[in-house]
Amino acid sequence: MKVNLRMKKINKHAKSKSQNSSIPKLSVSQVLLILLSFFLIASTLTLVIYSTTHPRLDIQKRKIDVRVEDKVGFDVGTDAFHYGIIGPGNSGFRQFEVTNKKDFDMLVRITFEGEIASWMSVSEKEFLLKPGERNGLTLTMIIPEDAVYGNYTGELVSVFLRADDYQ
Repeated sequence: MKVNLRMKKINKHAKSKSQNSSIPKLSVSQVLLILLSFFLIASTLTLVIYSTTHPRLDIQKRKIDVRVEDKVGFDVGTDAFHYGIIGPGNSGFRQFEVTNKKDFDMLVRITFEGEIASWMSVSEKEFLLKPGERNGLTLTMIIPEDAVYGNYTGELVSVFLRADDYQ
């Protein structure tokens, strides 16, 4: 009878040991690593899907340049807004068109960057464009009276936003 009891205890111990060995034990750092990996993968997928299906923003920059001297000169290049040569206290104008090529309303914001930003203005700083619509704008550069002779540069920055996000 004692033999049988002993065998039952050994079998119970063997069963509980085999049941425990089928479930791997993870350390706290392994669990945290798995959770972090899952979070990063889910976040990346969300951003990729959202950005490809919801284009919200487009920023375009175009160079602007001028030479300040006491004479006048023209530059008719089309790769930038070239103002040529303008004397201190004088001004120059350029015209351009903005077209909405998207299938939704766009809010357009125009700003300037660079050393000539304070010399620049635009006929409309912010406006709404419907799909396919165009808007003609005039850029004005006024050279300050005290401007030092030399070459100056900057950029026109056009920011295009989905209008339904900002109304």
